[in-house]
Amino acid sequence: MGLGHLSYVWLALIGAMFPTLMIVLVVMMPETPRYLLSVNRRNDAIRTVAWLRGPHIDPDDECCNIESNLDQQETMAWSEFLKPSIYRPLVISLLLMVFQQFSGINAVMFYTQSIFEGAGFRNGAYAAVIVGAVQVVFTCVCAILMDKAGRKMLLILAGIGMTVSAGTFGLYYQLKTPSGNDLSGLSLSSMIVYIISFSLGWGAIPWLIMSEIFPSRARGAASGIATLVNWTCAFIVTLTFSDMMDSLTEQGTFWFFGGVCFVATLFVVIFVPETKGRTLEEIEARFGSRSPIVKSIVSERHPLQDSDVEDEETGKE
Repeated sequence: MGLGHLSYVWLALIGAMFPTLMIVLVVMMPETPRYLLSVNRRNDAIRTVAWLRGPHIDPDDECCNIESNLDQQETMAWSEFLKPSIYRPLVISLLLMVFQQFSGINAVMFYTQSIFEGAGFRNGAYAAVIVGAVQVVFTCVCAILMDKAGRKMLLILAGIGMTVSAGTFGLYYQLKTPSGNDLSGLSLSSMIVYIISFSLGWGAIPWLIMSEIFPSRARGAASGIATLVNWTCAFIVTLTFSDMMDSLTEQGTFWFFGGVCFVATLFVVIFVPETKGRTLEEIEARFGSRSPIVKSIVSERHPLQDSDVEDEETGKE
């Protein structure tokens, strides 16, 4: 069986070339300076820093900074996940991952060709190429905008766009008739707006926020848990998408995804903090002192009062 002019055997071989190249390059990659210093290999750490930073940075000074941070870090125990400064960002990160996948992105991407062919396009493969190109372009746009517009604002705007576009895609299936009233433009525009919105916000930013809201000592374990949840949800959505289309109908499935996007947007508005321009210590203090929702409301209405309360809490500690 072939796929266009390329057999599945050659398609698999070409796909295997890139992981093989990655394995070779990873073997050649040096260990991180932080790890080398943690196992008392300071000379190797200095050489690695010099290779990474170039000739304009003093590698010995940077290693001293890393060592000072290592001295301050404590060994992470699993019981620390009961602390608000860790379980609150963990819950937020896990829910962001769940919302990211149950927005339906992997189902939409994996079934793009069949979706467009079902929507009346003669060659859904071309539509799938267009969707993939749009995703690449707007993911690059997201990388430029996230440090200017802020993570939270992009997530909110992207969630609104995904909610509306998933709703209009469901509307297309609702209005489509066997006699063929031509609404193919509605399906294509809905899909493109959905992909643009996802790429601008929910594609990359949940992963970035995950790396910014955890304390350093908890980041490895917490990030691993969040990644596991993300790909488990991806597996579930991809596995059940065809059954959802049969049981909920096409329009019901996309309205379900739109509902998830709406709930995700509300969640970001209420619970997710803005991490742009915040230090790790500020973020940890935010989660450790009070509920993020209360702290967000107070800081927006009375920023000076909120700062005074933080100083009082710090003094009590």
